[in-house]
Amino acid sequence: MKAAQGMFASSVLIAFASACFAQAPSWDKRTPVDEALELYQQFSGKTVIRSPNLPSLSEFNKPIPSSDTNGMRIVLENELLNKGIELVPLSEVIVMAVESGWKNSPAAKYIATIKPRPAQVSVYASELPASNGEKPAEESIPSGTIDFGGADINQFLDLYAMLRNRNVLRSAQLNSTTFKLHTQTPFTKSAVIYLLELALALNGIASVDDGTNFLQVVPISRIPNLKLQAPQRSPGDPLLDPKTVRDFGYLRSFVPGQGAQISSQEGVNDMVAYYAELTGRTAVSTSKVRGVPAIFRAQTPLTRAEVLYALETTLALNGLAIIEVDDKTIRAGNINERSQASKNSQ
Repeated sequence: MKAAQGMFASSVLIAFASACFAQAPSWDKRTPVDEALELYQQFSGKTVIRSPNLPSLSEFNKPIPSSDTNGMRIVLENELLNKGIELVPLSEVIVMAVESGWKNSPAAKYIATIKPRPAQVSVYASELPASNGEKPAEESIPSGTIDFGGADINQFLDLYAMLRNRNVLRSAQLNSTTFKLHTQTPFTKSAVIYLLELALALNGIASVDDGTNFLQVVPISRIPNLKLQAPQRSPGDPLLDPKTVRDFGYLRSFVPGQGAQISSQEGVNDMVAYYAELTGRTAVSTSKVRGVPAIFRAQTPLTRAEVLYALETTLALNGLAIIEVDDKTIRAGNINERSQASKNSQ
């Protein structure tokens, strides 16, 4: 079992390197808030997930060193509370750092609906014989493996998609600050997923399952308007290797022995051209969306129908759609154009 857990932890570390090689700012530029929350983690033994709206501290008075770490933790909690920062426990090992008054926010209401996911056993663990006829335990990710010192939303979602083994569908305009998260204790894979979903929610971002292979990542306010219509696979449907599906957006990857690899930025016109290629049509570039980014990268094997759905949904989440110029030609356009065209054809 330890070998299986080690193999899984190594895969997480490689994926983490991919997600985090270009973090900025780094932990080397700690603010007083960073220092205070780092001390709190040490005193409490808990991992802190932070709101991006915490008040800044012009200075931070460290508790007087003592062997009574519990007493130091209480002093620190009171000091932070006086500065407008509340520490809200979620479990024995997870705490949220939020601004005073946060409990009445939309993010707070949404977080109340997020629950830890059932335990997931890795393919490595499942290949090993279980002792005493029991199922293998869920793999463990060592403390400190997750160490975001300032990852952006793209880096953060790269790791989340890998852990969920799903394909992220999202707008290119998700607003969030950089993510700072350091795991103080070992966590299972399911618990890390829970941590990441909480961190997204504190940034006003929701992750919603779409079928069995996709996630739609959107602002919390947009959840009621989501259309979750991922196509269902048939047993005989051929699958495309994710490496053969075209990437879109400013995407970073990490190749062992080669370091960081950065692909060129492609936009909406490129995505529509790829859609045309897959459907045997021609795409017309339009200046209306020139330079508008579109982000998608296949994380798992997908059917052709799923790739088309991913492209259509990515465009829709950006307020765009594929417009038919004629039977053999398409272009990008505002999503309202398609709705109007549909009305005119009735």
